Amino acid sequence: MTTRTGMIVLAALLVLGGCAAPKDTPELREGLAREIAGLDVLGGAYENARTRATNITYAASISALEEEMGRPATEAEKQQLRGILSAALGAFITPEAWISLASSVYAKHLTAPELRKLAAFYKTPAGSRLLALQGTFAAEMGEAAEALFAENRDSFVKRVDEDVVKAFPDVAAQRVLR
Repeated sequence: MTTRTGMIVLAALLVLGGCAAPKDTPELREGLAREIAGLDVLGGAYENARTRATNITYAASISALEEEMGRPATEAEKQQLRGILSAALGAFITPEAWISLASSVYAKHLTAPELRKLAAFYKTPAGSRLLALQGTFAAEMGEAAEALFAENRDSFVKRVDEDVVKAFPDVAAQRVLR
């Protein structure tokens, strides 16, 4: 091989090497995942998650508050409690915390090429819309799942009771004694 041919081959290898996709490293995944998590925040997923967290803590708190007050809460008091809970959650569920948490999960489960494609999709109008609606989807699916469970609660309880008695004979004996 001549010197000229060797240099052409070397140059070609350097150019082609520079065109290759970067190696799929944890650091690359983390950087790409942070970009997607940032898009989550801009698209409303963070706010939706905070709203869901507020609703969950509210559902767990309102009965206790009403019991302590010895009466049902007024609508104004319910809204005040929601505000208190939202502010308390906001003290640690910050956009930065959301980005850190979400990016860790994304980087753990997706490859760098997948993360690149996902980021590109989220930058499209359809992707932006999906991000904005994720909270709505989660809430509606949760409500539908709760309704489905409510419709089937009796058969569920009956089946679990029957199967527990079969699987755990000591439970059956205790139930007979009651």
